[in-house]
Amino acid sequence: MDHFKRVNDTFGHDVGDQVLRRVAAVLQRQLGDQGSVARWGGEEFLILLHTSDPPVVRAVAGQVWHAVRTAAVAGLPPVTTSVGVATSDEGVSVGDVLRIADRRLYEAKGAGRDRVQLGAAGHSPAPAPLPPGPASRTEQVERA
Repeated sequence: MDHFKRVNDTFGHDVGDQVLRRVAAVLQRQLGDQGSVARWGGEEFLILLHTSDPPVVRAVAGQVWHAVRTAAVAGLPPVTTSVGVATSDEGVSVGDVLRIADRRLYEAKGAGRDRVQLGAAGHSPAPAPLPPGPASRTEQVERA
């Protein structure tokens, strides 16, 4: 999740924990039986899909990114996410694939956050526009 430390610092760790649970639920709902989700570190989640088919992986990455971005729960601050995508076709070992995904995660964050970073064959798409409103979710979090 992008700028998660701000959520904890601004709203407290109890709200941060609620946000983590909300994001985990959103991810699991989006995946359904296509894969599994696990908390990987502080505010990072790891998604393992049952396929490495590039169109499916791209579609799922976009769906989970969008679902987190648009999930709204009264009383909880909005969050965005940066997604680093790697497939088993890209690495010799599980460790290789995890390192590739981690590198892409940091590339997504370095490119402005709130985006999906795919492999060399896919570009990091610009986020889809948000519905009209007083401020974008990113602006709301950054002002908080």
